[in-house]
Amino acid sequence: MAVGLFMGASQVNAATYVIDQAQSTITIGGTVLGIIPIVRQSVGSNIAVIAGSIDATAGGGFLTFTGGLADAVEKPGPFLPGVISGDPPVAGPAAPADVALFLGNASTGRLALRDFAITLSGSAPLAGTDFDLTALTITVTSGSMDFQSTLLNQFGHEEIAGETANPTEGVGTLSGDVLTIPINVSIEFEVTEGDPPGMAVVTLIGQIVATRVIPEPGTIAMLGLGAIGLIVVGRRRLRKA
Repeated sequence: MAVGLFMGASQVNAATYVIDQAQSTITIGGTVLGIIPIVRQSVGSNIAVIAGSIDATAGGGFLTFTGGLADAVEKPGPFLPGVISGDPPVAGPAAPADVALFLGNASTGRLALRDFAITLSGSAPLAGTDFDLTALTITVTSGSMDFQSTLLNQFGHEEIAGETANPTEGVGTLSGDVLTIPINVSIEFEVTEGDPPGMAVVTLIGQIVATRVIPEPGTIAMLGLGAIGLIVVGRRRLRKA
């Protein structure tokens, strides 16, 4: 049972959890066409540092995610390819990125992910301090991918906002004021046509750790005074009626 948040089946408490950047990272890897490794462009460029906040409500035996934004922190770079735009597409100069990868090596392909952010939604049964991640949905709220591959003869820019995914496994924890969400997801998608088509498998491994925001005593007191004021006004109106 999460102390201070989940107090019983009849009590529901909403809270905001601020993501700890020092403990919240996701490492991206995988393969293209089964043999080409997805690797970093420079030290740490394959690791997304996560910032932001998560809104969640605990009660009735469930942990429900209601809002907030988990945002990848941009690295200074510069990384290739630069921002790609236009039709036909034109590559801009090298630019910062959230994640920057090689598809094999510098000569075969490059990929840069920018402005990447996600939200978590859904309601998961809360058993003690544990909750099952498979009941939740991850939604990409913003993000774009610039890619350039001489090997696959592909070059362009793709917006990825609106994409959703359901975690396939994992158990999160809500222990006291600390919310921990492990990330272990594999995503498969088609990169070349054919029979069978050429596939890429991208792996995301890491965790998000966030701590509940506790209102300062002064804030709590002001909320209490405000509630009392509303009650007094209500009573006065009833008397006049």
